[in-house]
Amino acid sequence: MKNLQLPFLFLVCILVLKCKSDKQNHLFCKSVCYDDVQKAVKNNSLIIDVRSKQEVAESGLIPTSVNIPLGCLRSKLEMSRKDFKDEFNHSKPKKRTLIIVTGRTGMPNSPACEILCFLGFKKVRDYVGGYEDFERRDKECRPPPAPYCSHNIANSCEPTGDAYPVPTTSEIPINPLQYGNSCSNPLSCLQDKLTQSKKDFKDEFDLGNMSKSTTVPKVVDFKQVKSLPDDILLIDVREPSELQQVGVLPKSINIPLGNVENAFKQLTPEEFKQLYGCNKPDLNNSMVFSCKAGIRSAKAMKILENLGYKNTSNYQGGFDDWLEQTQKPSA
Repeated sequence: MKNLQLPFLFLVCILVLKCKSDKQNHLFCKSVCYDDVQKAVKNNSLIIDVRSKQEVAESGLIPTSVNIPLGCLRSKLEMSRKDFKDEFNHSKPKKRTLIIVTGRTGMPNSPACEILCFLGFKKVRDYVGGYEDFERRDKECRPPPAPYCSHNIANSCEPTGDAYPVPTTSEIPINPLQYGNSCSNPLSCLQDKLTQSKKDFKDEFDLGNMSKSTTVPKVVDFKQVKSLPDDILLIDVREPSELQQVGVLPKSINIPLGNVENAFKQLTPEEFKQLYGCNKPDLNNSMVFSCKAGIRSAKAMKILENLGYKNTSNYQGGFDDWLEQTQKPSA
């Protein structure tokens, strides 16, 4: 009998220690900093933002992260692997997969960490800084843009040299030969032309292709998408298989989320047009992104903002909202 008691007591001790360890993990998830999150982004590790969809729409998401509001975190992580992948375009984590939880800035994400630990996940980390800290630190780490330098007619701009090249007269859209001897100095002609009336200047130099693109708000709804002007590009970032199975958003082009950065960063205008059938937008053109429910499109929007595009917008409801609105019986 004594021989049986010893192994039994040893087993009880192991279970007690394990429960104690689980309890500590449950209550004290390790915190991570910006550098850890940046590594997780590069490695495509799972980053879960537990803020509400409204908060995310108003500010944004850390790249590659998924938005699962705290109230439905447990139910989403209990989904099948296929359903999780379909909804979040990310593999469902295994029990020993690294998971970083983030939310409001400066607010510990203890409830979310506790839920994950309760579900058996072993490597849960808390990014207390949240999206705002990531955005601030990300901007600090980016190389500063070359400062814009306004060149006066009479004076060159400092500093000069290769770092801030001064435009040559060949870059000025005025042909001095057409003005005779009075325009032997192109810069003096430039001064004359810039003092013309707006109408005369536009008639002479045809700046129609330099007009600003129509701007749209950061978040748009069904009515705004339905009435988008022709000069605003509508981009659906779902996978081609989703379009075949569910349907295509009218007037949109399809650039899957995984191809967005390459399309806008690497492709030449000619390659972009050949591949997608439209002109490649410049940094000032307006674009609206859409997906199934607004999550992947928010990520695409953030990718383009990081590339310098200034007028991007998210169709928050996505194709699910489009189907719902178009299938409503007409009044």
